[in-house]
Amino acid sequence: LGYPKGRLMPTTTSPLPVAAGQIVSTPGDIAGNLAQVADLSRQAARAGARLILFGEGALTGYLLTPEMLALALTKDGPAAQKLLGLARKHGIVIVAGTLERAGKRLHMSAFVAYPDGRLLVQRKHRLTPTELGAGLTPGPEKRMVFSVDGVKCAICICADSGIENLYNKLADQGVQLSLHPTAGGGGRKFMKHAADLDDPRRLKSY
Repeated sequence: LGYPKGRLMPTTTSPLPVAAGQIVSTPGDIAGNLAQVADLSRQAARAGARLILFGEGALTGYLLTPEMLALALTKDGPAAQKLLGLARKHGIVIVAGTLERAGKRLHMSAFVAYPDGRLLVQRKHRLTPTELGAGLTPGPEKRMVFSVDGVKCAICICADSGIENLYNKLADQGVQLSLHPTAGGGGRKFMKHAADLDDPRRLKSY
């Protein structure tokens, strides 16, 4: 994959099979969302994947009402333990988005669950006005780097893909695979097809 200014993503001689887990994430239905994560993680592991990526807010749902914020998960809580159990059971690294509570702070985060019991957390840095208005706290700009089978990975949650000079910064950190979970959203007016971007005005707005 190419980087801006001609910089290339560092290569690896050890390919890392990755799966994308697309679930119907119901806000507040953490048990139901975890059940879908369990099913797709099992399928991915059987297909040979070593890592499966789920979307932004996959575990809790992406909804920023006070009722949903009250359900934000903690990294040492029962849902996180369930996620670790799934990673251990299926022998696969699971990356799943969630609303997270860390002390008095709320974050939009991604949990990284390893089969060996490690749980890492990447917190979203570039929050939207709606997320800030709901009381979420930005995470650090610098990406956490973690390894799966020797491949260095980083997570850029949705708008974090717009961090200035992101790909060169990832290259400086030795990142070989960048993962970009998003909750999606927005109407058709915000969406562009490839042909739309041939128009310089549309490209600029995009």
